[in-house]
Amino acid sequence: PNILARRLKKESKDIIVVIVPQATMFNPYWDLYIQGVLDAGLQLQPLGIFVEILRFDSMRADSFVKICNDILPKKNICGIAWVPLFEEESIKFRDLFIEKKIPLVSFDTQ
Repeated sequence: PNILARRLKKESKDIIVVIVPQATMFNPYWDLYIQGVLDAGLQLQPLGIFVEILRFDSMRADSFVKICNDILPKKNICGIAWVPLFEEESIKFRDLFIEKKIPLVSFDTQ
């Protein structure tokens, strides 16, 4: 079956969640990522796929944890792209996302 036809028939919208550090005046690096994600998101909208960008404080693991906890119960997430800066917390949430069968892509990691 045609993927586009299936997407158009489906009434709910799917979301790709992008989790990145908040850009700062001292480190505007992440703004470039966000611009690219927004550009790609516009191309996905006709397919019924939307992008949600969530930003965390790169100096506070608790802000990363809060974002991850907030998206766990959502049903319409079709993928997550994230920057897993906090190792212990990232491993925990990676396992939870895999358990929920949510595709996960890590970027800007070593």
